[in-house]
Amino acid sequence: MKRNLKIKIENVLLELNKKIAITPTILDYPRDNIKGRANKENVNKIIKRAKFLIKELKSYKKTEYNEFTINQLEPLINFLENREEMRFEEMLRMIFGVDKIRNIDCIIHNWEEKLSKGLKHLGINYNEWQKLLIINLNKKQAKYFYHSLIENLKKLTLKKFGIEDNTFRTITILEKPIGVYWYFFVNKPTLIVDNSPQNFYLIKRKISHETFPGHHFIESIRRKYYGKILPRYKAVYSPLAAFEEGLSEYLYEVVFPICSDVLSEIAHTIVLLKYAYCYKVVEKIFEKNKLLSRISFYKFKYLSEFDIEKLVRFVEYNKIYVAVYTPSYLLIKRICEKEFYSDPVKIRDFLLLKPMDMFILRDKYLENNTN
Repeated sequence: MKRNLKIKIENVLLELNKKIAITPTILDYPRDNIKGRANKENVNKIIKRAKFLIKELKSYKKTEYNEFTINQLEPLINFLENREEMRFEEMLRMIFGVDKIRNIDCIIHNWEEKLSKGLKHLGINYNEWQKLLIINLNKKQAKYFYHSLIENLKKLTLKKFGIEDNTFRTITILEKPIGVYWYFFVNKPTLIVDNSPQNFYLIKRKISHETFPGHHFIESIRRKYYGKILPRYKAVYSPLAAFEEGLSEYLYEVVFPICSDVLSEIAHTIVLLKYAYCYKVVEKIFEKNKLLSRISFYKFKYLSEFDIEKLVRFVEYNKIYVAVYTPSYLLIKRICEKEFYSDPVKIRDFLLLKPMDMFILRDKYLENNTN
């Protein structure tokens, strides 16, 4: 494929992602357009641009790059064209390659029990945990703190996976009081951090998901080892995006064995629980065709008012994407423990150094393996 065409294709991918980002209502509840809330014009533009991109790719010689890019865009088109008729489980499977969790209440209960035991071991309750080891820094201190934390996470991650430190660009850090941590890699890797006072171990857990061994680590490895096969910009709503979210969650357990440190284990369980709570809320929203309400979160055991405020914004902006974290994490964890025995070198060789998304993962390690 000619280089100028590849640049053109990746510019279209970037444009698609921007349109989705500024139009969250298009990925809202299944029947939003009936309620008059969905922006039909933007939906049609995205579909048109995605179909144009697929047509361009198919008109050239069949390559891994072309096929992989097409496989990321077709689920998005399918969803946008058929979302009114799709059920919740169909959306998860057809867009992201994950299954509806049949025993989500049991999973939530088990994680709540695990968290309860951890807090009991420390002799504190959940509210006291939130006030424990609070990090409250000014702008100058925060910049040094985050860079130092990321550097430490990087050293531990690279040592665990046996990778040399010559492939990672410096992350630009932006502080904003938006209650989230968000990583993106367009022209340069950038991390937006929440500058509100928080528990150190929760900060470490969230930063690890975005940097090492999470998104920045995965994205950088992907670009170095098979950048000619994959587009630089992944489609936001795609099986590749789901794969990277689940892998970012699971790799934390590989680098930081969750039984080795009570404080880290508690933070990890809290994050897993919050994603599971969001999954449960979004499932109800889609299946019952209801609007999001703060009340939806009050029934859960381990959430403060501050937590609920952040999760409501998280769900409002991301919609169906919020439901991807828990099932993709559970599936990747299951496969890695069964196929690779959680060995970081095997995970590196089979999941990080090869073109992979949730569809490929299922086909290779799950659906064709009946043993």
